[in-house]
Amino acid sequence: MGIWIDLGQSHHIDTVTVKSPDRNFLADIRVSNDQGAPSGPESFGNPVGTAVDDQPVAVGGDGRRILVWIVQLPPTLTMRIADIEVVGG
Repeated sequence: MGIWIDLGQSHHIDTVTVKSPDRNFLADIRVSNDQGAPSGPESFGNPVGTAVDDQPVAVGGDGRRILVWIVQLPPTLTMRIADIEVVGG
């Protein structure tokens, strides 16, 4: 399961941080410059990194769309996302 963000146009992305009150989750971060609607996680390309708790993931590239794809839920098997912070240069 995941959530994607469309920035409207390509921007330089330094980091992506998934903020959650829940701990011990893993989420792949994928970035794409595709103009078409995404058809699944693969359409975003390979992961640029994996978010662990509230640690920022270094992207260091350009992208229009960002996918946060949950690959491991916390031990409670539920996860709340409080914020997804995208920092650009």
